[in-house]
Amino acid sequence: MEVLNKRKEERKSLFVEFINNSIIEIILLRLCIDPFPLLLNDEEIMYKIHFQSMTFPFKEDTLEFLGKDFIDKYKKTEFYKGHLNMFQGNESMTEGTYNIVNHEYYEREKWDEVKEQLHLLTKDAIRAVKIFNLLEDATRIYFVNGFISYYSNTPSLRTESSFNSKKLTDLKLKQKKINTDYDGAFLSYFDSDGEDIWVVHNSELDQNQIEDILKIR
Repeated sequence: MEVLNKRKEERKSLFVEFINNSIIEIILLRLCIDPFPLLLNDEEIMYKIHFQSMTFPFKEDTLEFLGKDFIDKYKKTEFYKGHLNMFQGNESMTEGTYNIVNHEYYEREKWDEVKEQLHLLTKDAIRAVKIFNLLEDATRIYFVNGFISYYSNTPSLRTESSFNSKKLTDLKLKQKKINTDYDGAFLSYFDSDGEDIWVVHNSELDQNQIEDILKIR
């Protein structure tokens, strides 16, 4: 019986070792083609990457699994340092700008810091920020039939959380395009200098607000 238990423990130990080694190999293969999972864990660099990466940073348990010694050695490779140097000289984004670029999220209270870095934002992001500043109760703004969107720190009165791009395209074709019902909130469509913009807002827009939005470039 004791011999059987010992064999079971040995098999268990070998299996765990096999799994651990397999995970390490997968992580190594990942890092051989893309250093971003570690680059994005470096706060000094993550704020200097001026686009939304399709890669997610490694979680804390993955970093612990790899170990500090391995991570330090990897960061000394020419491959990692080459990517690091691509961003090291960039302007560091503030938290407000970072949230817009990476999370499509705008906090109006951070306008003072964001306005100094508008040059780091896309044309759509700049328009979204300007509209959010203009309308205190605007909660979400859509571009490109909803493929691109930004949301603000104002809670929406909309009772549904689902999204259907057909509602956007349908509104564009309707005669009434402003202040239409949107599940307890309002949805308005604007053609701004040839660009389609849909704004979700909590209260009806007045004529002055509509004209101001149309002036935004």
